[in-house]
Amino acid sequence: MLTTAEEDRFEEALPLEGLEVKWDGESYEYDLDPFWTGGDAADEEPTESVEYPAIVFDWETQNQPELGRQPLNDLHSIDVSSDESVLTETKTAEVSDDLAITIAVEAAWDDNGVPPQARVTQLTKQIWRFLRFELDLNSEGENEERPMNVEVPDESSVEPVRVEHTIRAPWQIRFHHAERHEEEHNTVEEFEINITIE
Repeated sequence: MLTTAEEDRFEEALPLEGLEVKWDGESYEYDLDPFWTGGDAADEEPTESVEYPAIVFDWETQNQPELGRQPLNDLHSIDVSSDESVLTETKTAEVSDDLAITIAVEAAWDDNGVPPQARVTQLTKQIWRFLRFELDLNSEGENEERPMNVEVPDESSVEPVRVEHTIRAPWQIRFHHAERHEEEHNTVEEFEINITIE
């Protein structure tokens, strides 16, 4: 499960301002208004206060075990350098979180004379390409955000649909990361093993 700082890091990395949409030989710039669902109300949805075009984030699953990625005995590292009488094991659980992303525009021609289908298609393509080819979260962040890999589906899986007064293009990405905790064990100076061979 991503922390608030990790969600903020992800959102801040996205190119949400000055996105270019071309129509009828002209270019227009749009900003995407970010909206995270699942606040105090579990069914919270974008309301009239949301400015379109918008980008909506909604967690589908969190902390799903990744059994094929687990290290042996769930062990990430062992540290005995700080105090020889104590051995510190860092245990790890490789997990994944699925985040639904939706680009939403009003289902009407805007003041620039650009139809909704053109807006949602071009805005979606730019965000999808950034996520697929440019986003890099695979390092520790300034606020101790964990490194993570982001899995993005093929562009062909993104299909715009009409939802009430909007056109929405939904798809899903997957974050791969690790949940870690430390365990301390006392050490001994020496030990004996008796082996009998017959």
